[in-house]
Amino acid sequence: MSQRASSSSSACPHCGQGLAVRERRGLLHRPGAWLSRELLLVAGALGLLLGFGWVDDRSSCAGLEQQADAVVARDLALDRFVATHCDPSRERCEVERLGLHDCQAKIRVRELRRDGYGEVLGTFERTLGLVYSPGQDQWQIDAELADRQILGLP
Repeated sequence: MSQRASSSSSACPHCGQGLAVRERRGLLHRPGAWLSRELLLVAGALGLLLGFGWVDDRSSCAGLEQQADAVVARDLALDRFVATHCDPSRERCEVERLGLHDCQAKIRVRELRRDGYGEVLGTFERTLGLVYSPGQDQWQIDAELADRQILGLP
């Protein structure tokens, strides 16, 4: 019969055979063991930073219409966005503002499109939904609401 080992030894309590004991090594002895934890901490901190920036943008958008200087800065940023989005070097590019409220805008862009070989595809009209970030003082495309070809125009 097998002898039962005491609970303090490294033997199996059922069969009495010896168990392999693994030596625990610290984080400094294992190469790269600390790297995954540090990367996780950096990713978490970056997520918090971006989250606080998003909350700050949303809270400053709520009372934007009451601040005259903020409204002027928003309108100038929209003019800059329109100027960069529809540069004068393009043929027939027109932008029409459809709506503007707090930190959201809707614009319609009518432009002549060409394929990769320079052939004219036609005149297209895109409706874009924009979002303003007061912290960065810039507009970004939130969604492309419509993209259609205007028939009858070259």
